[in-house]
Amino acid sequence: MLVVFNLMPPVFTLVDYFNLLQVQRETLLQMELAGGMTPAIHQEALDKLAEYGFDMNNIQISATPAPVDYGGDVELSMSYNYTYDKYSFSGFLITKTDELRTMSTSGKSVSFYFEK
Repeated sequence: MLVVFNLMPPVFTLVDYFNLLQVQRETLLQMELAGGMTPAIHQEALDKLAEYGFDMNNIQISATPAPVDYGGDVELSMSYNYTYDKYSFSGFLITKTDELRTMSTSGKSVSFYFEK
């Protein structure tokens, strides 16, 4: 039973990390086309994270603001503060310990934004 309890938090954390990474990658692709972070792209990223169940109070997003000319660098980083549940066995009791952790992802690309 303890094995099951200890396997659940890493699996849930891994799924959350993959979801955060997916939103970061999709947002960076949109930023490439728009030449940086726009309010609409920012809101769409927050909406997707909320759909995945992230607590919006614990999300930090920093990005290169639009517009960035063609060939310029656009950067995006996202981090999420969460509570990791850790279970241990002492005596005949199973105790749960909460650890505060941060998962983060970042990316850098080139702007394809061109204004005629």
